[in-house]
Amino acid sequence: MGEVSSYQLPSIKRRVSSRLYVGCPNAKKPMAKADISSHLIRCNTDLRRASEP
Repeated sequence: MGEVSSYQLPSIKRRVSSRLYVGCPNAKKPMAKADISSHLIRCNTDLRRASEP
């Protein structure tokens, strides 16, 4: 189980960060998990604010 998770983690992280790059122009560098989640929250808040009339 430990081997499987350590093998899968890099690809998951790559997928998440590439999605961040696409959805968020401000995300220019790879981030730690905690940074990613707080960054996503900030992005979602910005998007919501931008979509309001």
